[in-house]
Amino acid sequence: MNTDNDRIVLENGPIKVVLLPGSGGRIESLQGAGFEFLLQSVDSGPRNPYERMTPGISFQDGACSGIDECLPTVARSGIGIPDLEVPDHGDFWAIPWTLQEPATAHSVTITADGTSRPLRFTKRLEVYPTSLRIDYVVQNLGSQPVEYLYACHPLLSIDVGDRIVLPKSVSSLRVESSARNRLGNQGDSISWPITHDASGPIDLSVTLPSIANTADMLYTGPLAYGRCGLFRSAVGRGVVLHFDHAQLPYLGLWLCYGGWPDDSERRQFAIALEPTVAARGSLENAIRDKVAPVLEANQTRSWTIEFLIAGLTEVISEETFVRGIESGVASPVRLSDLVSKT
Repeated sequence: MNTDNDRIVLENGPIKVVLLPGSGGRIESLQGAGFEFLLQSVDSGPRNPYERMTPGISFQDGACSGIDECLPTVARSGIGIPDLEVPDHGDFWAIPWTLQEPATAHSVTITADGTSRPLRFTKRLEVYPTSLRIDYVVQNLGSQPVEYLYACHPLLSIDVGDRIVLPKSVSSLRVESSARNRLGNQGDSISWPITHDASGPIDLSVTLPSIANTADMLYTGPLAYGRCGLFRSAVGRGVVLHFDHAQLPYLGLWLCYGGWPDDSERRQFAIALEPTVAARGSLENAIRDKVAPVLEANQTRSWTIEFLIAGLTEVISEETFVRGIESGVASPVRLSDLVSKT
């Protein structure tokens, strides 16, 4: 373990995780046998982007990398409406978190209190030889019920031709946003994985080049089980997200191939697979559509997300990776078949 409380390094065998408690509790790095699975920050200015983070800033003005937590909204909500207003991507990605106790070689627990809602958010990271497990607890510290959204926001590094894998039961997606309405308007339904744009049929499960100039935010319907992943085709490795679909029943897909942000030369090239509580980006819209969860006064809610690294000791095939995710929890192809048995 290497720690100065602002940068904590956890390691267990081939897995290495870097956490930045003071910079939004961001997981900056997730490596398996030296291979980085998370998008790293690229900054053209003279300052480190982590130093610019202050409550209420736009997400694009932050680091735009690693794994952030979006609570109690994803998109900016209720501009100018006190009961609905929440900053872009929520409170917690842009405020410092504190250690609950000293970190160990393999684990650490950090916590923070929100700025827009009386919510206390705690997460415990534990690193295993093949995975990172994150246990979350959110608590309403107030005397009144609080409506909220939550989404894990892992920006995953990609190359052209990588494969996005969802549960086999997913056959359609809801459009939240699509640059230049490439895939339709907010609320439209499109098919997965093959859908259509103006040029004809496209396979959304295969990553595009950065010059594609596209950016799409999409949501699944209720999941049959909580598993998805990204296969890095060139290196025969992948990352699998495993979570309880009773607690996180939906999945958001952010597919950005150079199409965001519009007003910046620093265009993003990444995808995000986002386990979430509702298929909405804005808390205001979730409340309007009556799909926002509610935390009663003093109530807590907890959930777990695991990031499992496949192909640590030997190259695996895309077919094996896909079967391990698509076939579900009853499959003879277990998640353990995808990862190193060290």
